[in-house]
Parts: sequence; C-alpha cells; structure tokens
Amino acid sequence: MLFGCRLPARLTGVRELMMNFKPRLRYVLGRSAPSVVSIDVSGACNLRCRMCSLESSNPRVGMMGLTSLSRLSRQLEGIPVIELSSGCEPTLNPDLEEMLAILRRDHPEAFLNLTTNATRISERFVQALVDHRVDKLLLSLDAAEPGLYESIRQGARFEDVMANLRRLAEGIHRSGSPVPELEVICTLMTLNADQIKPLIDLLAPFGIRSLIMNGLVPFSAESAPWKMWSLDGEHAPIPEPTLEAARYAEAAGVRLLFADFAATPVHRCWDCNPVISWDGDVSPCFMCSFDRTVFLDGRRLRFPRVVLGNVNRRPLPGIWKSVPAVRFRATRALGLLPDYCRSCAMQMGVLCPYRTLGI
Repeated sequence: MLFGCRLPARLTGVRELMMNFKPRLRYVLGRSAPSVVSIDVSGACNLRCRMCSLESSNPRVGMMGLTSLSRLSRQLEGIPVIELSSGCEPTLNPDLEEMLAILRRDHPEAFLNLTTNATRISERFVQALVDHRVDKLLLSLDAAEPGLYESIRQGARFEDVMANLRRLAEGIHRSGSPVPELEVICTLMTLNADQIKPLIDLLAPFGIRSLIMNGLVPFSAESAPWKMWSLDGEHAPIPEPTLEAARYAEAAGVRLLFADFAATPVHRCWDCNPVISWDGDVSPCFMCSFDRTVFLDGRRLRFPRVVLGNVNRRPLPGIWKSVPAVRFRATRALGLLPDYCRSCAMQMGVLCPYRTLGI
C-alpha cells in the first residue's frame, strides 16, 4: 500500500514504478493550473434521460449567480479550455448569455465549449454564442427516430429539438461567423445501435459534420444490459453494423468518433480536469463530481463525491496547489488508484477519449 492505495500488480518495486511514471509525475506536479476546467452553472436538468445518473445522484439543485461566475472567472487565468456543463443543463440558467460575455471578456484567447441537450435554444442564445465567440457547441442527441429519441430523453420533444437545430444553424449561417463549431454527441447503446447512419443523414442539412459516439456508463440496473463495451480487452469485436456506419460516415465526409469498445485500464486520468459545481465546490473530475452508482457486470459499484475545496472560500489556484489536490493528482500519475477509480469508465477508455475506427 502507498498513499492508502494498492500498488499495481505489474509494478514490482519503487525503482520500476518511478522509471515508468517519473516524467508523468514531473508534469503533473509542475503544472501551475489545469488545462481544462468544467463549470456547471446550473445544478439541474429539464430531462430525465434513461441512461443518466443526474436524477438519482444530485440532491443539490441550484443556479450559479452572475456575481459568483464573475468572481470565479477572475480565478481562471492561464487555463486554455473552459467548458460549461459537466452533466447539468446550462441553458436553464437565466443569466447564461451574460456569463458567456464575462468569460469571453476575461479570457479572450480561451477555448470556450458548451454542452446542451438542445431543448432550449432561443434566438438570444444563438446570438450570444456568435457574439462571444463560443468555439464549440456540443449537442446531445441519441436517435434520429422521434419515438426512440423521446423514449430515451424523457421530457424532450423531437420536433422541438429539430426546430432548435434549424434556428441554431440558420443563425450561425446568417452571422457569417466560423464559430461555434457544431458537434453532436450520442450515447451508444443497444437501444440505438442502428441509429448512427440515420443520425448522419438527419444532421447533414444543419451542416453538422462531426458525430461522437460515447460509451454508456450503466448508472442503473435497467441500463446495465444496454452497454456495448466489454471488460475483456481480448474479446471485444466491434459490431459489423457499427463498422458499416463508420464506412458510411467516411464516404459522407462526416467525422465519426468512438470511445473504445474494450476496457483497457492504462491510467488515462492522471491529467485531472476539475469540475466546479454551481455552488463553487471543486471536484477533481467528472465521475467524482457526484455520488454515483454504477452497475457493472453484476456488481454494484459506488463512486463517491470528492470535493477538494470551494472557490467561494478559496481561489481555484490555491485549491489546485493544495495538499489534497496534489495528492489526488500524484497518486493517479503513479498509477496508485483507489478501487472506485479502477472501475471508472473514463479510466478504462470506454467513455472517452474518442478515436476513429481506422477503417
């Protein structure tokens, strides 16, 4: 045991461990700021998606205010990527457009990224995206068939989302702005495995040429049979319909990305990107930002919420350099993972990062 964590079985001594991880550890400990920060300006969502953990894991519902966001924005100096939303729906915050203005004013060179379920896209919102140069807008859409979409994203109306996509595409086109880039992210599961090609066709009229197929994390017993990835890295063939869809995307000029279909624990999460909740709590990563339960191959696994500090009481740079935060990053850089990290979909590569299938 080291730092309260079990040493990886394949590392037999401290010398070998340091030979493998010394450059990574030097990088982690030498960084003055994270490379990416995610901010949940909302603590709620207007949908009840069947594969989402939010409804069961989020008793703390609220909205970040303009004063809090402005104070936080001044703490983000030197951070190249700022994301709005790490699981909640940012468009529920009535001050979102003003928040975008503040972030762009304070960070003119930062890459601004926003994720939404596309149910609340107004003309004012579209104009704010253009005016404040939001670089990328990620749109969550899990099916091209209306009935299936509405059964997955409960509370949404497919017709309304399509009208919102038209409003968004037309507004950006009229402005002549090259940003935001539009990208759709889809949770790939057995329920919608046949929807990749229809989604490509559906999105083409909106000029959306990038589609991410995310892996399913089974946050409920109901969703456990829907996952398409395997814990056995040796036996995880990619389904032929998925390969066919990838060939279809390539022919159509669409950038189609997938998470891995086989879990391969290779310590992906050593470069921690903090998540800041609507009330200022700082968690080291997405999976640790809520108390979550994952149902994985007959096991019920708990992922505890980890809080390193609160930006309303201590500025983010101080939290980042604090002993708990440095310890969290260092142990992961060394591969000394607590049990809950070992079963994390992000750590195993089946939630992210994304790649083409290389066909």
